[in-house]
Parts: sequence; structure tokens; C-alpha cells
Amino acid sequence: MCFYNVNISQEYWQSRLKGEGIMTLKEFRTSQMLTQKQVAEKISVKRSTYSMWEIGASKPGWGNCKKLAVLYHTTPEIIANCIIRSKK
Repeated sequence: MCFYNVNISQEYWQSRLKGEGIMTLKEFRTSQMLTQKQVAEKISVKRSTYSMWEIGASKPGWGNCKKLAVLYHTTPEIIANCIIRSKK
């Protein structure tokens, strides 16, 4: 199963990931034109759980960071960095 949105270019991701341009989970999700419910279904979690990750109230485990990385065309480390930054 592939979750990639092929309409998002690699250049777009690279431009967003430089310096302070680290994307938030919400930016990753909306760039793929997905709802929280759709993301939650694709990675097999509750929508409320995903919502808590987006607002920084809780954080996903490494396994879910890997699932999000596949979905959002990035690495688990970048996803983990998004989670850390959302708490600031």
C-alpha cells in the first residue's frame, strides 16, 4: 500500500525543510490534502490521537513516526522533530 501524493515535488519538501522551515504535522497533512480522520485511518490510530499529536499535547511512538514518514514522504527523524517543535 502506498500513501504518497505524487503531486508534491521533492523540491517543495527540500525548500520547506531548510533551517527554520521545518514543517508542522498540520502542514504535512494539509500539503497532502488530507483530513485528520484520513491520516488516522491510514496509520491505524484514532482521529483524536492524531489531533493530540498535531497540537503537541502528546507524541507518537517511533513506530507511528515511521508510518507518518512514509505517508508524508519524509524521514521518521523529521517527523520526530515536528513533534518536538510543536511543543514550543
